[in-house]
Amino acid sequence: MSKLKLSLDDSDERSENFILGIVSSSSHLKFVDTLNKTGHFDFCRTNDLAAESKSEAEYFIYFTYFDNETQTDFKLIKNRGSNGLVGKELKGMDYLLMIQTENTDLIQSLKEVLNNLRIVQAVALISEKQLSERTKRILPF
Repeated sequence: MSKLKLSLDDSDERSENFILGIVSSSSHLKFVDTLNKTGHFDFCRTNDLAAESKSEAEYFIYFTYFDNETQTDFKLIKNRGSNGLVGKELKGMDYLLMIQTENTDLIQSLKEVLNNLRIVQAVALISEKQLSERTKRILPF
C-alpha cells in the first residue's frame, strides 16, 4: 500500500527571491526607522545572522518583516558584520534587502520608494547568479 503525502505549503513554488543592494551611510537604526516611516515596511530586529568562517564566526545585523496583505517576506541585512562583509562581490553595498514575493511589479515600485529617500544614495537589483557560493550560504533565502 502506498502512502500519499499532503503538503499545504506551496508558497515557495510561486514566490521568487529578489535582492536589492542599497547604498546608505546612515546607521542601521536610523535606516530602519526611515524605512518603517515610509508605510511600506514594519521591520523588527531579530537575532543577528551568524555565519561560520575559517577562523571565527561572523555576525550581521538582521531585520525581518512579513507583509500579510501581499504575502511578501522582507529580510534586511547590514552588509558589514563583526568581521567583514557578507560577500566580497557586495562590497559597495551597505544593506541587502531580500524580498520573497509572487508580485514582480512590487520590486520596481520598492526601488523607486528607496531611491526617493534622502538617506539612500543608490539601489541596485542583484542577481543570485552574481553571488559566490559562500555568500549564498550566508544569505537566508
